[in-house]
Amino acid sequence: MKLLWLARLRRPDLSFPICLLAGQIASWTRNADKQLFRLYYVNSTISHCLNLTVKDQPQDCTLDLFCDEDLGGCPHTAKSTSGMFLVVRGPNGTFVPLSWHARRQQHVARSTADAELNSVSEGLYEELLPTHQLMSKLFVELTPKTMVREDNAAVVATVTNGYSIKLRHLARTPKLSLASLNEACSTWATLVQTPTNEQLGDYFTKSLAPNKFDCTRLGLYPWNSKV
Repeated sequence: MKLLWLARLRRPDLSFPICLLAGQIASWTRNADKQLFRLYYVNSTISHCLNLTVKDQPQDCTLDLFCDEDLGGCPHTAKSTSGMFLVVRGPNGTFVPLSWHARRQQHVARSTADAELNSVSEGLYEELLPTHQLMSKLFVELTPKTMVREDNAAVVATVTNGYSIKLRHLARTPKLSLASLNEACSTWATLVQTPTNEQLGDYFTKSLAPNKFDCTRLGLYPWNSKV
């Protein structure tokens, strides 16, 4: 519970491993013990905390929602994992993380596009929309531009068009979700294709190789370091 509390407050890098271990509580194995042992790396980074940098005016910043997924990432249920990272960024170095999550999806996705759409829908309506509405009231005409960053070209095209023949098998509710995404991304938000190596949502969907795991990209630095 302490680790979960840390992940929610100041350690976004712990969100995915905690989500992964929480799903194994009822069927704990030796492999889960090994995963838990690896999580103890937090002891060597205990001085790390979120570093919030503000160097720009609100109207010059963007409210960026990074969404990603790991298709069939759960080896036990074949369900995908949704990852989301919401941050305010600016051209002069502004970087203010607002929220993040790693969450197992409720149903088994049949394709990458299906899983990606679930992830985008969760992030946009559960996190981005309330934050956008709050900032609109706080800053009025100085509200940061709202961006949804997705690295899958097929998903970007599907949301832009509002329909894809490859997703005709979807039930009524997912189709309504796709239509609402199309409406949102053509009115108050902008959908942008982001290169995979710039997709910060990756940190919340899978275990990254050590050479790809850089917690400073999430704004985590030792408390006494000079950023």
